[in-house]
Amino acid sequence: MTAPTRGLNDVDPRQLGGYRLLGRLQESRLGVVYLGRDASGERMSVAMLNDAAGIDEPTRERFARAVRDGEGVAAARTSGRSALWVAVPYVEGGAGAGRFLEEAGRGGPLVLRGPVVMPHWAGERGGSAVRWAPWAGRRDSPVARGSPTGG
Repeated sequence: MTAPTRGLNDVDPRQLGGYRLLGRLQESRLGVVYLGRDASGERMSVAMLNDAAGIDEPTRERFARAVRDGEGVAAARTSGRSALWVAVPYVEGGAGAGRFLEEAGRGGPLVLRGPVVMPHWAGERGGSAVRWAPWAGRRDSPVARGSPTGG
């Protein structure tokens, strides 16, 4: 059976590690999941963090932790300056390597009040939203009581 892929874009890599990329399976704000083949011809699901998510250190750490703790990982690159990716065997209808991108997008500190501030690389509101409360805007803050130094 043929996997539901879209063709590769001009900016897409043609190979990651030992995996020849054949097409895009899915996209998210964190990266792209590709259909690929290994040297023996087996189909693989290969997820790659995009450049913007790859320079965000907490996202990189969550991605590396998800890969390290994940099951079925055939190969991965989770450190260094080159593209970060993970490959797992492709299963029709399965979660595939996209689950590692989802895991990398979760987390971050939350506070009870304040506007939602998105990381610079997130183009849409998602699981990585971080609530932010400015010191001057909080009633319990010394800055809010009128002293610029809090005293």
